[in-house]
Amino acid sequence: MQHPAWQALFKALQIPVLAVLESQQHGQEHGPHKLENALLELQAHPHALLIADVSHSNRTLNWLQRHHSTSVILSLDALGTSDETWPMLMQRNLHSLQSLTK
Repeated sequence: MQHPAWQALFKALQIPVLAVLESQQHGQEHGPHKLENALLELQAHPHALLIADVSHSNRTLNWLQRHHSTSVILSLDALGTSDETWPMLMQRNLHSLQSLTK
């Protein structure tokens, strides 16, 4: 998971979160040790999803996907748009999650 904002939703849906790859500072990329640990986690859980946030850089997740071919990146949106209500935003995110099971 790229951003901890989704942990409560995933906990409510009983979806385990294996790791959170949040940068200490906005725009900061992860170093080789963090990437290696994340890659090892993916290898231990080959069907894990990479959960991206649309308002953050996905460079780390793209790198992980390139190095672990079974990983899928799912992009969720924590902020939405000014013309979108919170229930509409969450419904859109849930629809994205649901599309993975089809």
